[in-house]
Amino acid sequence: MKEKPKPIELAVKELEENLDTVARITEWAELMGYKRSKLFSRHFLKHYGIRPEKMLVNIRLRSITIKLQRGQKNCY
Repeated sequence: MKEKPKPIELAVKELEENLDTVARITEWAELMGYKRSKLFSRHFLKHYGIRPEKMLVNIRLRSITIKLQRGQKNCY
């Protein structure tokens, strides 16, 4: 029996929880249970109205900004 991918509504939450392990869309798609990143991208775009690449960059930048503001990391 085939496993179903996780609901696309959980994609951003899953990414935020696993940001240290996800560097590419293919890794994000695998995390969500998709065998093909193209299908994941299509479902993501349809649901969120933004490409997953753009969302990945935005979430990464937000995470970096928060860590810098809290003093957890330095600029180097």
